[in-house]
Amino acid sequence: MPARSIITIPTYIFIPPIYDALYKIEIVGSDGTAYDITDIILEGEIVDGATDTIGNFNFTIDNSSQTYQNKFSGNEVLNFYCDYAKTAATKRFRGRTEKVNYTENTIKLTGRGESLKLLKLSVTKSSSDIETSVILTELFQAYTSGFTYNNINVSSANVTINWYQKPMMECIQELCKMSGFDFYIDADLDVHYFESGSITNSTEGAVHTQNIFETGEFAYDQSQIANRVIVYGANIGDLPLIKTAEDLTSQTIYGIRELIINDSNITTETQAQERADYELALAKDPPLVGDITCKGLATLQPGEKIWISDPDNNLQPNTYKIVSYRHKFEDFHETILTIEKEPQKIYHIIRDRISTEQKITEMPNPYEMKYSWNFDFNTDSGTHSTTQIINGVLKSTASSGTWISSVKSLSSNATACELRAIGETISGTNFYVSSDNGVTWQTISLNTSLTLSPPGQNLKIKIILNSADTQIDSLCLLHKK
Repeated sequence: MPARSIITIPTYIFIPPIYDALYKIEIVGSDGTAYDITDIILEGEIVDGATDTIGNFNFTIDNSSQTYQNKFSGNEVLNFYCDYAKTAATKRFRGRTEKVNYTENTIKLTGRGESLKLLKLSVTKSSSDIETSVILTELFQAYTSGFTYNNINVSSANVTINWYQKPMMECIQELCKMSGFDFYIDADLDVHYFESGSITNSTEGAVHTQNIFETGEFAYDQSQIANRVIVYGANIGDLPLIKTAEDLTSQTIYGIRELIINDSNITTETQAQERADYELALAKDPPLVGDITCKGLATLQPGEKIWISDPDNNLQPNTYKIVSYRHKFEDFHETILTIEKEPQKIYHIIRDRISTEQKITEMPNPYEMKYSWNFDFNTDSGTHSTTQIINGVLKSTASSGTWISSVKSLSSNATACELRAIGETISGTNFYVSSDNGVTWQTISLNTSLTLSPPGQNLKIKIILNSADTQIDSLCLLHKK
């Protein structure tokens, strides 16, 4: 009886879509007119990805007929539609033009995805032991408009955060790192927040002999390893806040590789340890990096996994996470996939250095005030009743005294304010603020937000000093309109 092998060898058969990817690209002007530029594109590309990638695009279009002269000036909406069908009807990407360059016969359009708006917003928020999807939803509700939240999934991570005027996109990336989730905004302005690697696109695939044009070098990049993470938070008084996370297994294999993080938004031991732990989890093992160029993929969205098979280049049949991708349009549509994680390039280093330097500078403005009115008391000002300004301080000449500032006239109504003071023996001093030139006074406590009632354009401050020992060295009224 002949011997037979009982080993089962898995077989993978990729069945490509019956159509090639059909696409349409349009520019929507400020008046709502949609211009289909698909057939006049000379060259261009759309880049998109999850979490760390802000989508962007650039196109050069033929304008030899001068049909589009002065039609675009910036802030137009670009829509990219793509389907495996006879018509392209599904919107896959949306962005806005930022730069329009006219030459004699061409127009170059450059812009970024709608998530660019998140780079322009600063966030001030504190939460203790709150689940990350709750924090993310609250951020969008408080700081944005026009977005929906139908695809925000619940994570298993409760975190403590303390952000002072931090770019919203950085806050979202921090939530993603702490939860192991990915984030992007789709072409319909809906927010997606989902476990990293949890979504597989069953339509798409990149397979040798079928739709792969080129496979770049793939390797585990040890240059990105960090197996000892040291976090320096804000000083508590004059004392440092330091936490460390280490992975001994990684250190044994690759040697000790340190990552130093300075972040003044971290103000508690819990925050510092959480940050160290999740940065270590991300960096202790080398990532697989590399690119694949294939025929245009119609349905791919940020953060998805797709089936890839290219054994000749050591890519065995499996699902691989696509961190970012680039649709390139020239003679035909091709898609360039970046798998797992981008290789570290010089711009990553510069970006991370700038980000670190920004975090080192403390900017505590918890109530997001927009303006300040400062007094250093180096010169006499305001009106006195048994008070005086001398040698750079405001103090009483008796057991008590009252000082009222001059008026600060604004161009529009102030709606809220915060008062800060530096000096000696301030406890027991009474502070007041007026928004109507002293007609109405409201009591205000130091370092707290006060809603002005009524809102007004003419600010005044009143201080009643109840001790001859009280000295105020400087005073600042923060306010917003």
